[in-house]
Amino acid sequence: MEFVMKLIIAGIVFCGLELIIPGFGVAGVLSIVCFTVAGYFALGGGIAAIGSILLVYLFLFAIVALLGWYLPSNSKWNPFVLWERQKNGPKEEKLLKSYQEHLGKCGETITPLRPAGIMMLDGHRLDVLTEGGFIEPRTMVKIVKVEGIKIFVEVVKED
Repeated sequence: MEFVMKLIIAGIVFCGLELIIPGFGVAGVLSIVCFTVAGYFALGGGIAAIGSILLVYLFLFAIVALLGWYLPSNSKWNPFVLWERQKNGPKEEKLLKSYQEHLGKCGETITPLRPAGIMMLDGHRLDVLTEGGFIEPRTMVKIVKVEGIKIFVEVVKED
C-alpha cells in the first residue's frame, strides 16, 4: 500500500508540473501513468483490475466526447462565438469587382514591398503584394493578378 501512495503522490506532483509547464507533455503523460499503475495495484492487480481501469477510461472518454459535442452547440457555454455567418453584401461585391478593374494598370510604390507594401494608383493607396521579391519604394509596378482582396504586382520592365 505504501507503493500505491507513492505513485499517487508522484501523480499529483506531475499534475502540478503540468499546470506550471503548459501543454500536454511529459509531466501530463507521467501523471496519467502514475495514477493508472496506482489504480492497478490498489485494485489488486490481474485481469479484473485491468478491466476496471479500461472501463474507467472508457467512461471518461465518453464524458469528454459528449461534452465536446454538446457544449459548443449550446450558446450559454460559448458566449464569445459569432454564430451567424456573415454574407458578402453589395458593398463587398462592388469592392471585389473594383479590385478586378485594376488588373493590368501601372502605379508607383510608396513603401518598400517585402513582399507586402503600399502603391499609389490613380490617386488611391492600395495594399499590394509581390510574388516573392523585394521592390524598392518609388518603383513603377504593374498589377498582374487579383485574388479576392489580394493584389499582386511585379516591376514594370523598361525597354
